[in-house]
Amino acid sequence: MPPLHISSLVEANRFHPDALNSEQRAELNARPRRDSALLIAKARRRDRIWRFATACPPLLRRSDWNHPGMQVNRSSIDHVRGWQPNGQGRGLLLTGPTGLGKSRAFWSLLHRLMVREGHDVEIWAAADFFRELQNQVSYGRDDSRRWLRQRAEAPIFAIDDLGQQAILSARADWAEAAFFDLIDKRMSQRRPMIITTNLTARDIAGSHGLRGDPLLRRLLDACEVVKFNIPMPPAHA
Repeated sequence: MPPLHISSLVEANRFHPDALNSEQRAELNARPRRDSALLIAKARRRDRIWRFATACPPLLRRSDWNHPGMQVNRSSIDHVRGWQPNGQGRGLLLTGPTGLGKSRAFWSLLHRLMVREGHDVEIWAAADFFRELQNQVSYGRDDSRRWLRQRAEAPIFAIDDLGQQAILSARADWAEAAFFDLIDKRMSQRRPMIITTNLTARDIAGSHGLRGDPLLRRLLDACEVVKFNIPMPPAHA
């Protein structure tokens, strides 16, 4: 009669430690570690699903990719949705006006990374990011360095709607310098950023004071630019 598998013995409560062979003992010792790892993995997956569902606007959770309005920028949409972290740390900077599929591609990518593939992504709306950054400095206490260091350690970092209003809602020069520092830290650790913005490169360079051009260069170093363009009107004969 073949020996019972250790799981059968445990469930039947029919074993004595002295009766186990070495292979069964090794399996018995490893079982708590496997069970703990499984519980941790399940908890992390639930957390990723919850964070995505909390951050993603309900109207952007599903998209009709065959809709005629999606076809003008279809190559950009497909490029964003197919992006994968490759260990080099270069992310994506999605640029263009609203209504062209930019945000839908952004959230579709994050859904795949977080829910389907299990990547850890930290997501922020840009206005919330700069507001929370400013909140780290209050009553003479400055916790911004520690807070930014935590953001720099996220495996993938995503910011939606980086624009003039978001940055100007904080103390522009200080917030901008802090954001520049965050980009630097993430680049040095090869951790990618995924950013959407309605600003063009000219807007970014022109709206951020003395740090505008360095900030733009740093963003271009850290991210591949994916443009979403307004369709050209048909030419008249």
